[in-house]
Amino acid sequence: TQRVAELDTEIKRIREQSSQYDTRIAEIRKDLAQSVPSETQLAEVKRQQSELSAQKSNLGFFAGKQKKQLQEQIDGLQMQIDEINNTIARQKASIQEDVNERVDAVEMERKPLLTQISTLEKEKRDINLELTKER
Repeated sequence: TQRVAELDTEIKRIREQSSQYDTRIAEIRKDLAQSVPSETQLAEVKRQQSELSAQKSNLGFFAGKQKKQLQEQIDGLQMQIDEINNTIARQKASIQEDVNERVDAVEMERKPLLTQISTLEKEKRDINLELTKER
């Protein structure tokens, strides 16, 4: 019937509007992939630690004092690495929270459209049921 065609057109129009929200959400979620500044710092400290470990392993058997000094430096860098990892975790959690809040806001904007689609689809189903009823 004509009403079913009108409903299909309206549902299609609203779905197109709704898909714009999907695009916005995808853009917001791109922020999750961004690296945080501390990740660069972490890579540098790990590189330093690796260099010291290599120096230590290249020392001979009788270089105990030098090995001990290098090990102290390596341990100090490990403490820095642990701190940086904690900082990275906090920064990423903050970014995740921000992204979630922004996505939730977009979802709330889109909700009336989804409700409209559900209402129109129900009306369409009801019409089709009425048309296919045995009489």
